[in-house]
Amino acid sequence: MGDGVYVEGNDSRHSTLHMKNVVIAENKSGDQGGGLWFCSIGDGKIYVTNGGVIYGNTADGAGNDIAFTKSKKDSSLILAKWILGGGSVLYYRDGRIFAPSTGLILGSTDKSALRYTSDASAKPVDVVEEKQSLALAATIDSAAIPLAVNNVKLFITENIAPEYGGVIIGEQDDLTLNVTKDWKELTDDSLKQPVTVYLKIGDTVLDPIELNADNNWTGSFEQLPGVDTLSGNVSYAAMENPVSEHFTRTYSDAVVDEDSRTISINITNTYAPIGNLTVSKTVSGNGASNTKAFTFTVTLDNTTISGTYGDMTFENGVAAFTLKADERKTTSNLPASVGYTV
Repeated sequence: MGDGVYVEGNDSRHSTLHMKNVVIAENKSGDQGGGLWFCSIGDGKIYVTNGGVIYGNTADGAGNDIAFTKSKKDSSLILAKWILGGGSVLYYRDGRIFAPSTGLILGSTDKSALRYTSDASAKPVDVVEEKQSLALAATIDSAAIPLAVNNVKLFITENIAPEYGGVIIGEQDDLTLNVTKDWKELTDDSLKQPVTVYLKIGDTVLDPIELNADNNWTGSFEQLPGVDTLSGNVSYAAMENPVSEHFTRTYSDAVVDEDSRTISINITNTYAPIGNLTVSKTVSGNGASNTKAFTFTVTLDNTTISGTYGDMTFENGVAAFTLKADERKTTSNLPASVGYTV
């Protein structure tokens, strides 16, 4: 049991192992808890700040990554929803462990219990303060693993510890990133559609949340590690993608509250419908030339507009082009409120 970590306690004393910035991966157990095996009288606490990442372990009996054996003692298991570096982790039931019947007898494995497989029917479990025996497998987004490894100072792979007891990984000092969506210059509520916002750490885009009318256009990324513990001098950001059609988007500066350990960011979507403009040339009269090119200039009253919009290319709000008889050029996706002179 516990080929990655196995720590012992007894009736009169708990042995607690504290670890920080640790990865426990690719260990294999012949029975329970390939990554971590928790003593039947010890607590297990895995936090995110200076914490750890446990993945890719195997156990022949139950709990590829974590086995928590509950006895009559008042012990419990707490698992963060996020890992070292800021990515998320999902825990799934992986087999079953019977609690010890008396004293410190090890819990036995239910050989008939179902093991975890990555099919759509599997449902993750939320381990807030579990007081029953649990055997778990962990799944982590592959993009989050490099973020975690960049912060790792201790690697536990293919090691066996012959003791058992409580395990605490990391420090209970996490952050919450709150994101709120505002709608500006909009009177028609039917145009407000749910938006997807992603957590961004440095240049890495991670987990999404949805903001909608049901959650009052507010959501949170919880249990994030402290910013000063992240390597590479990176910071947290929120990124809306895609931007709602006919809207422009702005982000507020982050507001940090050290007392509540929160970061707050406001995303404002401003209603900005788009329109088109067509310029055409008609030539008439005796002797008129159908091959002569006539020069046109379209000047917008918004000099910040540059780039190609349909058939016209603007620089600082001005587009110049030529048309012959019966030719035309049409812009597309210009802000509907912009004025123009041809």
